[in-house]
Amino acid sequence: MSGQALVGGARLPFATIDWGMALRDRINANHDYARHAADWCDPILFHDTDFGRFVWLDIQRGTCRDVAAWTDAGGDG
Repeated sequence: MSGQALVGGARLPFATIDWGMALRDRINANHDYARHAADWCDPILFHDTDFGRFVWLDIQRGTCRDVAAWTDAGGDG
């Protein structure tokens, strides 16, 4: 596994703060997502087990309000 993910045409390391912020921007720019996710009120956690990285997205009613990232070692992702 390469640890890379494609977000909006950019290949970024999966489950890093840059990846999470790019995903947040894509979510917030997608009006269809906002409409279909209008009842979604839960965060989403991504975990890259190969590299020990986590990204948390605060999703509320079709909008990503916040992003956080960290590693198994406790540092910023």
